[in-house]
Amino acid sequence: MNDYLAWFDGSCGPTNPGGTAGSGAIVKDIDGSVLLKETRLVGEGAAMSNNVAEYAALIRVFEFLSSCSPGHAIVHGDSRLVINQLNDKWAVHKGLYYSTYFEARELLNRLHSLGWQIDLQWIPRVQNEECDSLSRGVPTKTGVLQDFHPLGIPSEPCLGPISNVRAPLLSVGAY
Repeated sequence: MNDYLAWFDGSCGPTNPGGTAGSGAIVKDIDGSVLLKETRLVGEGAAMSNNVAEYAALIRVFEFLSSCSPGHAIVHGDSRLVINQLNDKWAVHKGLYYSTYFEARELLNRLHSLGWQIDLQWIPRVQNEECDSLSRGVPTKTGVLQDFHPLGIPSEPCLGPISNVRAPLLSVGAY
């Protein structure tokens, strides 16, 4: 069986909600080889929040895993909201994150239907510092957005590491 470890985090600043939202995602194989390590600009403005960014980061992890052969993944995040909602422990309420919750839920269900075993585990922020740093590393409008390039899912699943990739989410309106 293919085993993976993953981490995700999102941030929104300098104001939350309404700031610039970024996400960080890391996926490693069981041997510790980095398969995905990236920062993404989720979006800017009134539709952005920490929760939107957290879900966007987890969606990226799920998208990446869907390009790999099914196996077992332990996915770590420091968002109690995201972990508890997707583990069916907390209710989902309307909010800025509402549509991203349903996108993440749909992707999780798809992974399960493909044979994946996904364990979502909450960890304290101190154990998620690398993803926290990635989520806060996105440029703002005054930054270098023109240097961002979309990252496509590899045509061959998980063949090699993808590291230090910075790409915007393509459908910002949905987040």
